[in-house]
Amino acid sequence: GSSLVFRCGQKHLKDVSNWIFKHIASANYPVAEFENAVMIRRGSLERQQQTPKYWSSRLALENLYGKSHVLGSHGDLNDYQSITRSDLIEFKTKNLHLGGLMLFISGDYNDEAVSHLEELLVEFPSTGFDISYDESESIPDKNDGPSFGKSLIKHPVENTTQVSLQMVTHIVPKDLRERHCLTLLNLVLGGYFGSRLMQILREEKGLTYGIGSYFRPAFQNYTWTISGELNSNYINESLACIEEIFDSLKQNKITEEELYKIKQYYAGQFRSGFDGPFAMNSKVQHLIYRNLPNDYYNSVLPEIWSITAEEILTAANNYLHATSFITVLSGNTNS
Repeated sequence: GSSLVFRCGQKHLKDVSNWIFKHIASANYPVAEFENAVMIRRGSLERQQQTPKYWSSRLALENLYGKSHVLGSHGDLNDYQSITRSDLIEFKTKNLHLGGLMLFISGDYNDEAVSHLEELLVEFPSTGFDISYDESESIPDKNDGPSFGKSLIKHPVENTTQVSLQMVTHIVPKDLRERHCLTLLNLVLGGYFGSRLMQILREEKGLTYGIGSYFRPAFQNYTWTISGELNSNYINESLACIEEIFDSLKQNKITEEELYKIKQYYAGQFRSGFDGPFAMNSKVQHLIYRNLPNDYYNSVLPEIWSITAEEILTAANNYLHATSFITVLSGNTNS
């Protein structure tokens, strides 16, 4: 779905919400504004396509999921030339109408504010937010294009001395416990400055300007991504080093000191995620999108603290395989 976030003082809530509901319901996209938006977006995409990072990210997802898959599809410059104002209105009518609205309010509000929003929902009735999804939608399309299945892809970009690295794989945790194990495993691998990737490739060997790993939502599952900027003279050495880190995490339990450090780091990040009213909205949305119980957040930290080094070792052996990742190098790949 699409999200619209607006922040205002309590005294302005009525005027702001009236304006937003009215313009969403009656948006007609004036020709001049539409043409200006197309020009801006096209120019932005044109600049992005001159960078190695754009192509490494795009090609990684296209080759993992398929070019026609919702998680792998990308627009091109000619799409902006062909799109019309009528296309935009048709898309808005079909996908961005107020009938499927889910509304959150948090912060300094009172009963009067709630009553006003309820009145707006009567004026612009909503049938409820549809969070149903098809499990197959997140599955990579193994038949999409001749390039699918290549484990290493190189894309040269002119006028650059660097190489952008993207490694991606699709992750389907079997349960919440395994999700938490993978969260900690990712922290050890590349999820913070003290991670193996950052400390070994950058701090010890000077092979990269920066590297890390993270999980990107893929419906109810995840795309595990390793992203970095490499020195083009040390591409092979960098890839070999990453694989050595994989092997080390699969062969050796992390130390109790490292385990404690990543749990402390996660606990701090987790608590800071509830700081302020705007953060609370996203936390409630996460419960709904993931179909999690209302007491989920109360159980997260106790679960994290109970995870053992043996469980992280098991997760590494189940998921951390270099051959499972699509690897893309973009930039000065001919060094």
